[in-house]
Amino acid sequence: MKGKTGRMIVLLVAVVLLMAFAPVAGYANGNKTEFTGIETWWAAVDPGVWVTLPNGNMQARGVITQYLEEPSDPRMAGINTVVMNANLVPPDYSGPVWGTFHNEVADSVDCPEGGAWEGRWAGMVKADGACFYHAVGHGISGCVEGMLVKLTADCTGESTTFAGTILDPHSQ
Repeated sequence: MKGKTGRMIVLLVAVVLLMAFAPVAGYANGNKTEFTGIETWWAAVDPGVWVTLPNGNMQARGVITQYLEEPSDPRMAGINTVVMNANLVPPDYSGPVWGTFHNEVADSVDCPEGGAWEGRWAGMVKADGACFYHAVGHGISGCVEGMLVKLTADCTGESTTFAGTILDPHSQ
């Protein structure tokens, strides 16, 4: 049963990622801008609900934290509010993590009056505490409205690093 559960979790994460990246094809004619950056913990907003199941596994639901996004492209810079869910397996508490994000883009020369991104993300926490995730989002207001962003993040060091692409269908 344990092996089936693990395979099911991996399958579900794969399906979520495939669904998340499917919209990218419609933006093929727009301008693509690559970026990199660092994400730093900013604030704990809500600890969410943590439950230890009878088998020892732990579930987290609705954990809300904020991160400062410092990317090479100012259209991604700002405070990112992240909702996290997780299914963690002892003794190392590794397992899948997923959730949503809302990134408030700061006002800048390249993004007057700022904007906002919303999207979904999914990844894994490894036995050594390192993690990775993939995210996809869409611009919902301001200078990023109508744009698509996709990124991959690596949280194996002291800070989280990420790299991604902004797809702007408005430009040629």
